[in-house]
Amino acid sequence: MVKVSMLRYEGVCVTEPFCL
Repeated sequence: MVKVSMLRYEGVCVTEPFCL
């Protein structure tokens, strides 16, 4: 499933492999 990860740490995604 492709979804936008709102959990970003210092601009780096820590949850979803594909961060938009």
